[in-house]
Amino acid sequence: MKSRSIFAALALVFAVAASASASDPPALGDRLTRLGYAEANPLTQFDPTGLDCVTADGFTKCRFPGGPSFRVPAQPGFPAYMGPTHPLYHAYDVVQRLAPADRECVLKMLKDNPTPGLPNAATAAGTPNNAVVEFVTDSNIVTSFLTNDLNTGAQLVVNITGPGSRFGPGYVARTVTDGVLHTYGEGTNFIQSSLMPSLLTAVANEYVWGREMKMIVQRCTCRR
Repeated sequence: MKSRSIFAALALVFAVAASASASDPPALGDRLTRLGYAEANPLTQFDPTGLDCVTADGFTKCRFPGGPSFRVPAQPGFPAYMGPTHPLYHAYDVVQRLAPADRECVLKMLKDNPTPGLPNAATAAGTPNNAVVEFVTDSNIVTSFLTNDLNTGAQLVVNITGPGSRFGPGYVARTVTDGVLHTYGEGTNFIQSSLMPSLLTAVANEYVWGREMKMIVQRCTCRR
């Protein structure tokens, strides 16, 4: 109960920040110049860290250093460029070891349960889902794709934001690599940015994704 109360309190802070970001984004001054250049020149923009998403010719291609790269159909409203040049940029990787869970079971669970809440399975064509975030919002529409990592060919489940997303623009990519379940994310939403306390965002990511990942591993362990 105590941990649930802590999460609820943190979620309240998150919800207030979400409301503020939706109505009155923070003044960012001259820092928007870099963003404007990047979005106006998505194909010439180069990110030396390897973290970025570029949207062109009807597709969005993203890469995460040390993690997956993918290409999915572009969603309405997704920016031409999303990366570290944006002052609100953030990236994360929530991890959970698989052992002793069955890998194929975990991959199927990821496909069938791409988001929190009661989702429909991810598909190659993309499936609309409501990625509910407990205590924060009951409406957060994303599109869930079943695709493959362009680097390794491994199965990849991608949830990407659109017009009905509460935490857009951004994406979450979920896969299994070397016995570890990963949930990668990138985005430029205020409430997940570096302007928010790092402890808050870390706890929120663990609450939203970490708990679910542990549950998946537990279920796929019991079935062995």
